[in-house]
Amino acid sequence: MDRNHLEVKHISFRYAESWTLREISFTVQPAEILGIVGPNGSGKSTLLKLMAGALKPQQGTIQLQGQSISELKRREIARSLAVVPQNTDIPFPFLSSEIVLMGRSPHLGLLQMESAEDRRIVERAMTYTDSLSFADRPLDELSGGERQRVIIARALAQEPSIMLLDEPTAHLDLKHQVGIFELIRRLNREQEITVVVVSHDLNLAGTYCDRLVLLRDGQIYRVGQPSDVITSEDIERVYGVRAIVDHHPISGAPRVTLLEENVPETGK
Repeated sequence: MDRNHLEVKHISFRYAESWTLREISFTVQPAEILGIVGPNGSGKSTLLKLMAGALKPQQGTIQLQGQSISELKRREIARSLAVVPQNTDIPFPFLSSEIVLMGRSPHLGLLQMESAEDRRIVERAMTYTDSLSFADRPLDELSGGERQRVIIARALAQEPSIMLLDEPTAHLDLKHQVGIFELIRRLNREQEITVVVVSHDLNLAGTYCDRLVLLRDGQIYRVGQPSDVITSEDIERVYGVRAIVDHHPISGAPRVTLLEENVPETGK
């Protein structure tokens, strides 16, 4: 059994009366980057929370390393799987290095202090994510891009085999969006970390992900390589907008251009 094997089997979940997700099944392949895409309200973030064990499905199971994630303790999950949430609210002004050091907690016993090795792991994680230069600055004084690198460094300090990221480029400018996805690709290729990333940006997802899961109304509409999932027909059916999909001249990745007819007319 691969250490980073993750499988979603017939998951259905609801918060109240109506189902948020219905009959979701797919396997995350070892050392791949899997993107979860779809319109707002399609269940992307809920699915990621289920995969992280933060929510329990009413139906179905999620298997982590061959075991049901609902049967594992939080500490056991955290030793294999790290989560980068969409929003990280930290009320106390911790230093960036202190935030990253929190990633070592799954490997420490109750009341056990961090060792020199733990601090070396933190330093390596911050070096790898280009966040070591602001290690002694409070998190709330950092820019959005710097802050996101610290949160990813905290996840990396857990020494996970799988990393789940929920819209990691939300609220970032174009430069930092590309920078975060380049970092994700490096983690995947150099550290062989399996990555599952929720993204609202089809162009970024199509460029950096090996496969995509496209959701519509809480169900899987399509799973496959980006060129098989990001098509003009599927975008119109799932998102309700018309677009031209061609291929990037350098990378060959699918490239989405919305048609002007989707833009509401403004008063003259």
